Formats: sequence, C-alpha cells, structure tokens
Amino acid sequence: MHAGALAALLSVHERAPAATEEALREHERITRSIHERTASLPARFGSLFVDADAARRALSERHDELAAALERVGGLVELAVTLSWRAPRPAPALQAASGRQYLEARAAGERDRRDAETIVERLLDELPCERAFTRHHICPRDGVAASVALLIRREEEIPVRGLVEAFGERSRDLAASVHGPLPPYSFAS
Repeated sequence: MHAGALAALLSVHERAPAATEEALREHERITRSIHERTASLPARFGSLFVDADAARRALSERHDELAAALERVGGLVELAVTLSWRAPRPAPALQAASGRQYLEARAAGERDRRDAETIVERLLDELPCERAFTRHHICPRDGVAASVALLIRREEEIPVRGLVEAFGERSRDLAASVHGPLPPYSFAS
C-alpha cells in the first residue's frame, strides 16, 4: 500500500492476533527482514486498522511525520544493550516492618539507581555514538542496572559491539550483553 512517497506492508487477519511468542517472533522476523533490505520504520506488533483504506488514511495523515522519521533513522540500526548486575541486589521491600526498614530499602534503591546512571554515563563516554542517538532505562527490572538502545550505522555494528562487550568484561559490577542489529524500534516514534 502506498501513500505519497511512503509504502506500508500489511497482513490481513479476521480478528486481532494474540500476542503469542510465535506471533511476536514472526512479526520481528518480518520487520528485521524488511529493514535488512531497505530503510524502514518498524511498526509495533498489534497496530490494527479496520481495513486497507483506514491504514492508507492513517499513513496519509502522518505522511510528513513518518517521512521525516524515515529520513532521520530509517537507514540506521539499533543495538540493544543490557547491563546486568553481577551480584544480586536486594529488591526494595514492598512491605517494611518499620519505618526504618522502609527508609533503608528506599536508600538502597536510590544507591542502585545512582550507580546504574554512573555506569551508563561511563559506557556512553566510551562509545562513538552521539547522545541524541541513545536511549536508556535505569533499573528497569530486578537484576538489570540498565537497558540502553544505540542508534548506529550498519557498518558500526561490529566495532560498537566490541566496545560494549569490552566494557562489560572490564567491570567488576556488571555484565554487558548486546542484541541486534535491530530495526530502530526505540527511535522510530
């Protein structure tokens, strides 16, 4: 389907598809396959339209915004970095027996957040990425200091991956894992 200079790929379903592991993996496989061939903006799983005309109208209404995003990030790839704590960090107490325990748990959580922020800053200082092309979430779940998204040119993947892995190997506090390259999910919206 086309709208102006943009094209979109659609699949037809009788009803909204369930977000099963199989369906999500298939969506990711198709999205990645497209992005490996041409500049693209990935659509999140579950974007639904009642029919092709509704999809075409939505594409037309957002044409300028989507064209600008495609120009900005369409030819780039995303590397997803997970910085995991090597040693378990105690989860904040949801039910504290006393005010003191509650405050100690909150203070420990704040220390973890500050430590994670410092680690992310150190990592980003070592990478050849512009800060405008990075996103991060601090302490998104137990055991994870941060998740970091890096928007890079395809040819930068191997060197950047090596820098991130070396950063994790040098750290006493955390391990670093790199996933991708992926379509620019974190940067497309």
